[in-house]
Amino acid sequence: MILVNLGLWLLFFPNAPYLITDLIHLGEYERHILWFDTVGFFIAALAGVCTGLYSLQVTHQVLNQFINSVLAWFIIAASIVLSGFGLYLGRFVRFNSWDLFTNPFYLFRKSFQELQNPLAIQTTLVFTLVVAVLYVSMLILIPNRDANLKNAA
Repeated sequence: MILVNLGLWLLFFPNAPYLITDLIHLGEYERHILWFDTVGFFIAALAGVCTGLYSLQVTHQVLNQFINSVLAWFIIAASIVLSGFGLYLGRFVRFNSWDLFTNPFYLFRKSFQELQNPLAIQTTLVFTLVVAVLYVSMLILIPNRDANLKNAA
Protein backbone atom coordinates (compact mmCIF):
# COMPACT_ATOMS: atom_id res chain seq x y z
CA MET A 1 0.00 0.00 0.00
CA ILE A 2 2.87 2.36 0.75
CA LEU A 3 4.15 1.94 -2.82
CA VAL A 4 0.75 2.94 -4.25
CA ASN A 5 0.63 6.00 -2.01
CA LEU A 6 4.22 6.91 -2.89
CA GLY A 7 3.44 6.54 -6.60
CA LEU A 8 0.35 8.75 -6.38
CA TRP A 9 2.25 11.35 -4.38
CA LEU A 10 5.10 11.31 -6.93
CA LEU A 11 2.61 11.71 -9.76
CA PHE A 12 1.47 15.07 -8.40
CA PHE A 13 4.60 16.29 -6.57
CA PRO A 14 6.13 17.98 -9.68
CA ASN A 15 3.14 20.34 -9.76
CA ALA A 16 4.60 22.22 -6.78
CA PRO A 17 7.88 23.37 -8.39
CA TYR A 18 6.05 23.67 -11.73
CA LEU A 19 4.40 26.81 -10.37
CA ILE A 20 7.79 28.53 -10.53
CA THR A 21 7.79 28.11 -14.29
CA ASP A 22 4.54 30.07 -14.56
CA LEU A 23 6.68 33.18 -14.13
CA ILE A 24 7.44 32.95 -17.87
CA HIS A 25 3.94 34.29 -18.51
CA LEU A 26 4.79 37.66 -16.97
CA GLY A 27 5.96 39.04 -20.30
CA GLU A 28 2.43 38.66 -21.65
CA TYR A 29 1.01 41.45 -19.45
CA GLU A 30 0.95 45.19 -19.85
CA ARG A 31 3.78 47.01 -18.15
CA HIS A 32 1.64 49.10 -15.79
CA ILE A 33 0.16 46.01 -14.11
CA LEU A 34 3.35 43.92 -14.23
CA TRP A 35 4.14 44.48 -10.53
CA PHE A 36 0.73 43.24 -9.44
CA ASP A 37 0.98 40.16 -11.64
CA THR A 38 4.55 39.53 -10.51
CA VAL A 39 3.52 39.60 -6.86
CA GLY A 40 0.56 37.32 -7.56
CA PHE A 41 2.64 34.78 -9.48
CA PHE A 42 5.41 34.92 -6.88
CA ILE A 43 3.05 34.31 -3.96
CA ALA A 44 1.38 31.40 -5.76
CA ALA A 45 4.76 29.88 -6.67
CA LEU A 46 6.08 30.36 -3.13
CA ALA A 47 2.98 28.79 -1.57
CA GLY A 48 3.19 25.87 -3.98
CA VAL A 49 6.88 25.28 -3.36
CA CYS A 50 6.42 25.47 0.42
CA THR A 51 3.52 23.03 0.28
CA GLY A 52 5.51 20.72 -1.98
CA LEU A 53 8.54 20.82 0.32
CA TYR A 54 6.33 20.03 3.29
CA SER A 55 4.81 17.07 1.44
CA LEU A 56 8.35 15.92 0.63
CA GLN A 57 9.24 16.09 4.32
CA VAL A 58 6.12 14.15 5.35
CA THR A 59 6.86 11.52 2.71
CA HIS A 60 10.44 11.30 3.96
CA GLN A 61 9.24 10.81 7.54
CA VAL A 62 6.81 8.07 6.49
CA LEU A 63 9.56 6.31 4.54
CA ASN A 64 11.86 6.50 7.58
CA GLN A 65 9.25 4.56 9.57
CA PHE A 66 9.21 1.66 7.09
CA ILE A 67 12.75 1.46 5.72
CA ASN A 68 16.25 2.43 6.78
CA SER A 69 17.36 6.04 6.57
CA VAL A 70 19.81 5.58 3.70
CA LEU A 71 17.20 3.94 1.47
CA ALA A 72 14.67 6.64 2.42
CA TRP A 73 17.14 9.34 1.35
CA PHE A 74 17.76 7.47 -1.91
CA ILE A 75 14.02 7.36 -2.64
CA ILE A 76 13.63 11.06 -1.77
CA ALA A 77 16.58 11.97 -4.02
CA ALA A 78 15.18 9.87 -6.87
CA SER A 79 11.78 11.52 -6.35
CA ILE A 80 13.37 14.96 -6.64
CA VAL A 81 15.12 14.00 -9.89
CA LEU A 82 11.93 12.48 -11.29
CA SER A 83 9.98 15.59 -10.33
CA GLY A 84 12.48 17.70 -12.28
CA PHE A 85 11.87 15.55 -15.33
CA GLY A 86 8.12 15.62 -14.70
CA LEU A 87 8.30 19.40 -14.57
CA TYR A 88 10.02 19.40 -17.97
CA LEU A 89 7.35 17.05 -19.38
CA GLY A 90 4.63 19.35 -18.11
CA ARG A 91 6.10 22.70 -19.15
CA PHE A 92 7.66 21.85 -22.51
CA VAL A 93 6.04 18.62 -23.75
CA ARG A 94 2.69 19.69 -22.21
CA PHE A 95 1.86 16.46 -20.40
CA ASN A 96 -0.42 16.44 -17.36
CA SER A 97 -0.48 14.08 -14.37
CA TRP A 98 -3.64 12.40 -15.61
CA ASP A 99 -1.98 11.46 -18.91
CA LEU A 100 -0.57 8.48 -17.02
CA PHE A 101 -4.13 7.14 -16.90
CA THR A 102 -5.56 8.45 -20.17
CA ASN A 103 -2.65 7.77 -22.54
CA PRO A 104 0.09 5.85 -20.69
CA PHE A 105 1.80 4.24 -23.69
CA TYR A 106 2.26 7.53 -25.49
CA LEU A 107 3.45 9.15 -22.25
CA PHE A 108 6.12 6.51 -21.67
CA ARG A 109 7.24 6.41 -25.31
CA LYS A 110 7.50 10.20 -25.52
CA SER A 111 9.21 10.41 -22.11
CA PHE A 112 11.95 8.00 -23.20
CA GLN A 113 12.42 9.96 -26.42
CA GLU A 114 12.74 13.20 -24.46
CA LEU A 115 15.59 11.76 -22.37
CA GLN A 116 17.82 12.50 -25.37
CA ASN A 117 16.74 16.15 -25.54
CA PRO A 118 19.38 18.51 -24.05
CA LEU A 119 16.64 20.85 -22.80
CA ALA A 120 15.10 17.93 -20.88
CA ILE A 121 18.43 17.18 -19.21
CA GLN A 122 19.08 20.85 -18.40
CA THR A 123 15.60 21.46 -17.01
CA THR A 124 15.71 18.27 -14.97
CA LEU A 125 19.11 19.15 -13.49
CA VAL A 126 18.20 22.76 -12.71
CA PHE A 127 14.94 21.90 -10.96
CA THR A 128 16.52 18.92 -9.22
CA LEU A 129 19.14 21.29 -7.82
CA VAL A 130 16.55 23.92 -6.86
CA VAL A 131 14.26 21.48 -5.04
CA ALA A 132 17.17 19.62 -3.38
CA VAL A 133 18.76 22.83 -2.09
CA LEU A 134 15.42 24.16 -0.85
CA TYR A 135 14.58 20.84 0.84
CA VAL A 136 17.94 20.49 2.59
CA SER A 137 17.77 24.17 3.59
CA MET A 138 14.32 23.61 5.05
CA LEU A 139 15.55 20.61 7.03
CA ILE A 140 18.45 22.63 8.41
CA LEU A 141 16.58 25.85 9.14
CA ILE A 142 13.26 24.54 10.43
CA PRO A 143 13.57 22.19 13.38
CA ASN A 144 11.65 18.94 13.27
CA ARG A 145 8.75 19.08 15.72
CA ASP A 146 9.06 15.36 16.48
CA ALA A 147 12.72 15.77 17.42
CA ASN A 148 11.80 18.64 19.77
CA LEU A 149 9.19 16.47 21.49
CA LYS A 150 11.69 13.64 21.99
CA ASN A 151 14.28 16.04 23.43
CA ALA A 152 11.71 17.52 25.81
CA ALA A 153 11.09 14.21 27.58
